[in-house]
Amino acid sequence: MNKLIIADPSECIGCHVCEIACVVAHNHQRWPQSTREFVPRIRVFNDAKNSIAVTCRHCNNAPCITSCPVDALRFVSATVQLDQTRCIGCKSCIVACPFGAIDMVPAVDSDIALAQKCDMCQTINADQPACVTHCPTQALRIVDEQSLLTLRQQRQQKACCLIVK
Repeated sequence: MNKLIIADPSECIGCHVCEIACVVAHNHQRWPQSTREFVPRIRVFNDAKNSIAVTCRHCNNAPCITSCPVDALRFVSATVQLDQTRCIGCKSCIVACPFGAIDMVPAVDSDIALAQKCDMCQTINADQPACVTHCPTQALRIVDEQSLLTLRQQRQQKACCLIVK
């Protein structure tokens, strides 16, 4: 079963703390030296009324994995993991991702761009992702396939009740 981070738009206040926590966690618990190094693996989108955090869905049968010509993306420990050392910057994964959850970022010590995506903080040995831990409203949570199925059923029942009334 895959795991992913979901955001509750009714709880998200658009504060971007999840982005900051992500960047600091992946920068050895330090603030980045430059704005070029501020590259969160989660993104908060705001409009006039709503905010929502978006990150990789770690899809089963992920199209990003099958599109990668160098096997830089693999399904490991119920998540889609990127080996950035194998990435050639071809952008196939970006085109294949139905959620727009992969970004191209400048490589360290180079002018080329490489893919970057949420790794559920597995590369930093955290109990849970930094974005989830630091969200001030608890709008973010980790779910698995069973949790998603339960949530879907609850929403369908709620929608059904609204139609009947």
